[in-house]
Amino acid sequence: MQFRKKSERWVERVIWPMLWNVDKYCLSAWPLRWVLPWTLVGLGWALIKWRFMNPECEFTTTSISIPTELLSKKVTRSDKTHCRDSLGFTLIELLVVIAIIAILAGMLLPALSQAKSKAKQTHCLNNLKQAGLAIMLYADAYKNRIQIASPLDNKFAWGVLLYSNQLASSRAIFLCPAYPPREFTNWFQTYGVWSDPPEAVTAGEFNEELVLSAVSKPVEYVHLADTTSRGRMGLGSVQFHSFRTNAAEQVHARHSGAADGWFLDGHVEGMQRSRLERLGIRALFGQDTIPGYLP
Repeated sequence: MQFRKKSERWVERVIWPMLWNVDKYCLSAWPLRWVLPWTLVGLGWALIKWRFMNPECEFTTTSISIPTELLSKKVTRSDKTHCRDSLGFTLIELLVVIAIIAILAGMLLPALSQAKSKAKQTHCLNNLKQAGLAIMLYADAYKNRIQIASPLDNKFAWGVLLYSNQLASSRAIFLCPAYPPREFTNWFQTYGVWSDPPEAVTAGEFNEELVLSAVSKPVEYVHLADTTSRGRMGLGSVQFHSFRTNAAEQVHARHSGAADGWFLDGHVEGMQRSRLERLGIRALFGQDTIPGYLP
């Protein structure tokens, strides 16, 4: 009994303050982010083991001789229920176990959400990699050039060139799986191509072609990127097939503050804010709130 009182006082003085300040313990210091969950699991297991594996009343099968005068003794209700009551949880123990389960669930759910988001970003990077490979194949076949715009044709989209020439295995590689429409609908709702690069790397009457050999630093030239429509062509909050660096918030940093992109040297990366700023891209960090007028 004295041990139980001491344990309850310990729970009230130590465990409850730790539970109420779990954000401080779990988020401010990264070592405790891993130590605390296992500490809570150990505490819960210790409570269960103490209650069920070390009961205050044990039953044995040893044969003993009972005096006759004890047989006539009246058994009270407290005698019958002593062992059963000693196996139950106290209110504080139950609350501690419930709190431990709730905290562990609260710590696991964000981790699962982050893992799902990371998986989508990885899928997005793989799609960009395949689309970039198709671009390189097209450029090799067409004098190291690729069309990026068509001012006289409002139905032009860069993805059509690759898919119509059978350079892409699936239309799904032109889409980011983490942003609408997520499944192919038309060639205007895909990854965006940089449509206003420097004139020194373009050709054609309207600078509609990109000359890959004219790009001095392919590792710094982002050709494809995550985009959002921003109301263009009447589309609201969907992927869009082009982006311009002279306009703000057309590239969309939707992967935990990063925008995925494919560069002319063939590599893909998740571009954080500092990287985007160095490339001269003013990206959107957050939701696209401009509504569209098309369904």
